[in-house]
Amino acid sequence: LPQAVESMTTVGLIVKNQTIENLLIGGPAMISQQLSRGDVILKIDGRDISKCSNVCALLVGPDLPGSLLCLQVRKNDGSVQDVLLARMSAEDISAKRRLFELLALLQDSACDSDENIRRGLGGLLLECSEVWSGIVAQQACERMLVIEAIKE
Repeated sequence: LPQAVESMTTVGLIVKNQTIENLLIGGPAMISQQLSRGDVILKIDGRDISKCSNVCALLVGPDLPGSLLCLQVRKNDGSVQDVLLARMSAEDISAKRRLFELLALLQDSACDSDENIRRGLGGLLLECSEVWSGIVAQQACERMLVIEAIKE
Protein backbone atom coordinates (compact mmCIF):
# COMPACT_ATOMS: atom_id res chain seq x y z
CA LEU A 1 0.00 0.00 0.00
CA PRO A 2 1.19 3.53 -0.60
CA GLN A 3 2.21 5.17 2.68
CA ALA A 4 -0.41 7.92 2.25
CA VAL A 5 -3.37 5.53 2.54
CA GLU A 6 -2.25 3.55 5.57
CA SER A 7 -3.99 4.14 8.88
CA MET A 8 -4.87 2.17 11.97
CA THR A 9 -7.88 0.06 11.12
CA THR A 10 -10.08 -2.29 13.05
CA VAL A 11 -13.22 -4.36 12.73
CA GLY A 12 -14.42 -3.17 16.14
CA LEU A 13 -14.05 -6.27 18.29
CA ILE A 14 -12.79 -6.71 21.82
CA VAL A 15 -11.39 -10.23 22.02
CA LYS A 16 -9.95 -12.27 24.87
CA ASN A 17 -8.03 -15.30 23.63
CA GLN A 18 -10.34 -16.26 20.76
CA THR A 19 -13.64 -15.25 22.33
CA ILE A 20 -15.49 -12.07 21.39
CA GLU A 21 -15.99 -10.11 24.62
CA ASN A 22 -17.63 -7.03 23.10
CA LEU A 23 -18.45 -5.21 19.88
CA LEU A 24 -17.56 -1.54 19.54
CA ILE A 25 -20.46 0.80 18.86
CA GLY A 26 -20.42 1.89 15.21
CA GLY A 27 -17.77 -0.66 14.24
CA PRO A 28 -17.97 -3.06 11.30
CA ALA A 29 -18.60 -6.07 13.57
CA MET A 30 -21.59 -4.43 15.24
CA ILE A 31 -22.93 -3.01 11.98
CA SER A 32 -22.81 -6.47 10.35
CA GLN A 33 -25.21 -7.85 12.99
CA GLN A 34 -23.59 -11.26 12.44
CA LEU A 35 -21.39 -11.46 15.54
CA SER A 36 -22.23 -11.67 19.25
CA ARG A 37 -20.52 -11.73 22.59
CA GLY A 38 -19.29 -15.23 23.31
CA ASP A 39 -18.71 -16.18 19.67
CA VAL A 40 -15.34 -17.89 19.24
CA ILE A 41 -13.06 -16.90 16.37
CA LEU A 42 -11.67 -20.01 14.68
CA LYS A 43 -9.97 -18.53 11.61
CA ILE A 44 -8.96 -15.12 10.32
CA ASP A 45 -8.63 -14.90 6.54
CA GLY A 46 -8.49 -18.70 6.40
CA ARG A 47 -5.68 -18.92 8.97
CA ASP A 48 -6.31 -21.20 11.97
CA ILE A 49 -5.73 -19.06 15.05
CA SER A 50 -6.04 -21.76 17.72
CA LYS A 51 -2.32 -21.40 18.52
CA CYS A 52 -2.13 -17.64 17.93
CA SER A 53 -1.04 -15.73 21.04
CA ASN A 54 -2.19 -12.29 19.82
CA VAL A 55 -5.50 -12.45 17.98
CA CYS A 56 -5.96 -8.68 18.34
CA ALA A 57 -2.86 -8.04 16.22
CA LEU A 58 -4.57 -9.85 13.35
CA LEU A 59 -7.72 -7.74 13.74
CA VAL A 60 -6.12 -4.30 14.25
CA GLY A 61 -3.21 -2.81 12.39
CA PRO A 62 -1.96 -0.49 9.70
CA ASP A 63 -4.14 -1.14 6.70
CA LEU A 64 -6.45 0.48 4.20
CA PRO A 65 -9.92 1.33 5.56
CA GLY A 66 -12.39 -0.72 3.56
CA SER A 67 -10.06 -3.71 3.15
CA LEU A 68 -11.84 -6.99 3.82
CA LEU A 69 -11.32 -9.48 6.62
CA CYS A 70 -12.99 -12.88 6.78
CA LEU A 71 -13.66 -14.38 10.20
CA GLN A 72 -14.79 -17.94 10.75
CA VAL A 73 -16.60 -18.10 14.08
CA ARG A 74 -18.32 -20.71 16.21
CA LYS A 75 -21.58 -19.12 17.28
CA ASN A 76 -23.07 -19.49 20.74
CA ASP A 77 -25.45 -22.15 19.36
CA GLY A 78 -22.49 -24.25 18.12
CA SER A 79 -22.91 -23.48 14.43
CA VAL A 80 -19.90 -22.29 12.40
CA GLN A 81 -20.27 -19.18 10.25
CA ASP A 82 -18.02 -17.15 7.95
CA VAL A 83 -18.35 -13.38 8.41
CA LEU A 84 -16.89 -10.89 5.95
CA LEU A 85 -16.10 -7.46 7.45
CA ALA A 86 -14.70 -4.27 5.93
CA ARG A 87 -12.06 -2.67 8.13
CA MET A 88 -12.70 0.86 9.39
CA SER A 89 -10.28 3.48 10.65
CA ALA A 90 -9.94 3.40 14.43
CA GLU A 91 -10.54 7.16 14.49
CA ASP A 92 -13.86 6.73 12.71
CA ILE A 93 -15.05 4.15 15.23
CA SER A 94 -13.99 6.41 18.08
CA ALA A 95 -15.94 9.32 16.61
CA LYS A 96 -19.05 7.19 16.10
CA ARG A 97 -18.84 5.94 19.69
CA ARG A 98 -18.59 9.56 20.92
CA LEU A 99 -21.60 10.54 18.83
CA PHE A 100 -23.60 7.68 20.34
CA GLU A 101 -22.60 8.84 23.85
CA LEU A 102 -23.66 12.41 23.05
CA LEU A 103 -27.01 11.28 21.67
CA ALA A 104 -27.62 9.24 24.83
CA LEU A 105 -26.86 12.36 26.91
CA LEU A 106 -29.27 14.36 24.78
CA GLN A 107 -31.98 11.78 25.30
CA ASP A 108 -31.43 11.78 29.06
CA SER A 109 -31.33 15.59 29.20
CA ALA A 110 -34.47 15.99 27.12
CA CYS A 111 -36.37 13.80 29.56
CA ASP A 112 -35.09 15.67 32.63
CA SER A 113 -37.57 18.01 34.35
CA ASP A 114 -34.85 20.48 35.43
CA GLU A 115 -35.02 23.58 33.20
CA ASN A 116 -31.28 24.28 33.64
CA ILE A 117 -30.38 20.83 32.31
CA ARG A 118 -32.71 21.25 29.33
CA ARG A 119 -31.04 24.60 28.53
CA GLY A 120 -27.70 22.76 28.23
CA LEU A 121 -29.02 20.82 25.26
CA GLY A 122 -27.71 23.45 22.85
CA GLY A 123 -24.11 22.67 23.77
CA LEU A 124 -24.69 18.94 23.36
CA LEU A 125 -26.34 19.49 19.99
CA LEU A 126 -23.41 21.63 18.85
CA GLU A 127 -20.91 18.96 19.88
CA CYS A 128 -23.00 16.28 18.09
CA SER A 129 -22.92 18.40 14.95
CA GLU A 130 -19.14 18.85 15.19
CA VAL A 131 -18.51 15.13 15.74
CA TRP A 132 -20.82 14.22 12.85
CA SER A 133 -19.07 16.72 10.56
CA GLY A 134 -15.73 15.16 11.51
CA ILE A 135 -17.01 11.68 10.68
CA VAL A 136 -18.27 12.80 7.27
CA ALA A 137 -14.99 14.62 6.51
CA GLN A 138 -12.94 11.56 7.56
CA GLN A 139 -14.99 9.28 5.32
CA ALA A 140 -14.60 11.66 2.37
CA CYS A 141 -10.84 11.78 2.95
CA GLU A 142 -10.63 7.98 3.10
CA ARG A 143 -12.60 7.66 -0.15
CA MET A 144 -10.21 10.09 -1.86
CA LEU A 145 -7.18 8.15 -0.61
CA VAL A 146 -8.65 4.90 -1.92
CA ILE A 147 -9.28 6.52 -5.30
CA GLU A 148 -5.69 7.79 -5.38
CA ALA A 149 -4.37 4.34 -4.44
CA ILE A 150 -6.39 2.74 -7.24
CA LYS A 151 -5.05 5.27 -9.76
CA GLU A 152 -1.47 4.33 -8.81
